Amino acid sequence: MMEEFVRQSVIVTCWILIVVNCDVVRNEDICGHHNGRRLYLELGEQGLLYAKNTSYVRNSGKLQGEMRQYMANNSHEQCSLELVTCPSCAIVVTFKSLNLPNSCNDMGVVMDSPCRCDYVWISEPPYDDISGTSFCGLYTPIVYRSSTRTVSITFLHSQSHKNAFVLEYVAERNRVHLKGSDSKLSKSNNETIGGILTSPFFPSRYPRDLGLEYVITCPSQSPSCRVRVLFSDFQLATVSIIEFYDWNGQRLDVSSGARFRPPIIVSSGPSLLIRFYANGGTGLGYKAFYSYVIGHLYENSVQPITDCGGYVENLGGTITMMDMVNQGVKTYDCVWLIRPPKNFLHMKTHMYIKVITFANMAGSTELIIRQGPTSALLPLEILRHPGQVQLARTREHIAPITSGFHVSLRGAFSSTSRVAIAYAAFGYMDCFSSSDFLCHNHRCIPSQLNCDGFDHCGDNSDEPATCFRTWREEPQDRKWHMNKANYYFPKIDRYPDLKTATLVFVASSLGLIILISALIILLYRMGARARQQRELQSRLQTISELLDSARIDEISVSDDPPMYEAPPGYDEVVKVGLENEVVSRRKKVKRKNERREPRSRSSPNQRIQSGSSETPQTVSNVRVPESPPPPYMTPPGTIPRNSTISRNNILHISVPLSFRNRSRRVWHRQSSLPGTDVSSVSSINAETVAEFDRCWEKYELRIRRKLNRARRGKRRG
Repeated sequence: MMEEFVRQSVIVTCWILIVVNCDVVRNEDICGHHNGRRLYLELGEQGLLYAKNTSYVRNSGKLQGEMRQYMANNSHEQCSLELVTCPSCAIVVTFKSLNLPNSCNDMGVVMDSPCRCDYVWISEPPYDDISGTSFCGLYTPIVYRSSTRTVSITFLHSQSHKNAFVLEYVAERNRVHLKGSDSKLSKSNNETIGGILTSPFFPSRYPRDLGLEYVITCPSQSPSCRVRVLFSDFQLATVSIIEFYDWNGQRLDVSSGARFRPPIIVSSGPSLLIRFYANGGTGLGYKAFYSYVIGHLYENSVQPITDCGGYVENLGGTITMMDMVNQGVKTYDCVWLIRPPKNFLHMKTHMYIKVITFANMAGSTELIIRQGPTSALLPLEILRHPGQVQLARTREHIAPITSGFHVSLRGAFSSTSRVAIAYAAFGYMDCFSSSDFLCHNHRCIPSQLNCDGFDHCGDNSDEPATCFRTWREEPQDRKWHMNKANYYFPKIDRYPDLKTATLVFVASSLGLIILISALIILLYRMGARARQQRELQSRLQTISELLDSARIDEISVSDDPPMYEAPPGYDEVVKVGLENEVVSRRKKVKRKNERREPRSRSSPNQRIQSGSSETPQTVSNVRVPESPPPPYMTPPGTIPRNSTISRNNILHISVPLSFRNRSRRVWHRQSSLPGTDVSSVSSINAETVAEFDRCWEKYELRIRRKLNRARRGKRRG
């Protein structure tokens, strides 16, 4: 078991090494187990596909006759395989052997196709009807190169085959090499005839994942050769792009589907690289003519003016070209796609076009009209100059409105050259009098085409003689000046089509809406600012009112006099009075003693003895208090009732603190003096109190007057 495991491991390892280091070639039978399946390939991957030992069962009798009819209707047994590679890759199929006869000799049936019996059918989905090709016969090798990333290979057979075919397939980069030839050199204008390059299966829509490259190379024997590319069709999706690179790798230009037509591309060297990327979008594709220019000098025919033409999306008008050149000759290459707006497809049924004037061209000129949006279909009319000097009788062309017309003009213009092409969308029903004009041939055209100088009805009934009466005094080419040099948007009118009118209406509406919005915003801001100012003013008034009311309330609430310090009490007043009286008495006693004392020198002891012996004689009636006086020197009974002072009236009376302290000190000194009789001062208490009451009333009256004056001043303010 161990040896078997080691052997299998070695085999698997070797197989992996072979797969990694070598290119493995697939080998599949189309009628084997891959029949009807899809096979994915990487870039550079290749393989073999064959059909061997295929069998077919014949029916006899009546079934054989039915088989002949069945075969005549191209009914075969089928074996198929689909190959898919990367988006920027292509698949190349090469038949190594092919053993499928062209005729069905055994059935005795003559077919109208060389590959009607057994054949290999190769196509590229979803373009099977366009790209499908049948392969049969005995000739090899046969090579088929795909344009897209998908290839379907189907083997249809009505016979048994031992070795029907063997083919090889390989995935390569989707690059197309185009090379010129010296044999096609045109010595007249130093330009070689090139070729045409188109998108895959043009004018069918290209795949959304397509990636494609073109390498255009000059002939090897032309060292001064350059490559020129001119597009006649360019209808891509907006996201799709095409790039142009010079021979040295420098990018010359890049164009997307948003552009109507790329400019003329001319390389500076012998090669040109073109890359196309669908980028998820799809469209009708592109078509371009490439050629080789020999030499360094360009002629007008080599680089014509392509800044003309475009989409003509209106219901009618005229393409006019006049006064294109002031002096000399210029070459123009113009393309117009005439189609009505999509929102008018239900109103009109047909499209009309007619060449009115094609004259006085300066050189070789060609005007081609085709039906449809591209140049792939056959032309309806071709006008050439100088082959047709003047149109003997112009022709009109009518097509369904959904198809439109493709008009291309290439030629030389001088100052006298003129081209006029009239076109119109019309119908035979629903002709409205306000917006339509009814022709004599019962066509209904837009009313703005009436009397514009060009035939839009086909029978010239929209240009009666009355239209020219006002033109007699004016230049004969007035109708041309109405459409002078207007080859971008052919009809000069205030509103050439409804699309323009719609755009004007939308733009005007947007402008009006913006104006109204701006006014609303302005008014709102002004109102907000005024409201803010009112609120601020109201707040300021409220604050001032609050301050005023607070001041008034402060004065009105406290109706009492202001807070002053209380006046001295009765005891203090009495003390002051006693102090003055005691001081005066002491002065009197001192003066009396000085008068009685003899003017002699004596000792202090004798002076004291004499003083002590004299004192009882002068103050014998004064009783010295033995203790400090009571709190109230005047007994309550000695104060009259009518002179009683309310305590509430003296709460706010302010008496200086120094006065009170001085009264207290006087009282203490007086009470401490010998010979002071308290009862002797009781006789002046009533008078002192009465005097105090009078002073108090005057003081209170003065304070009230001041308060009243203050209140009146506040109210006036």
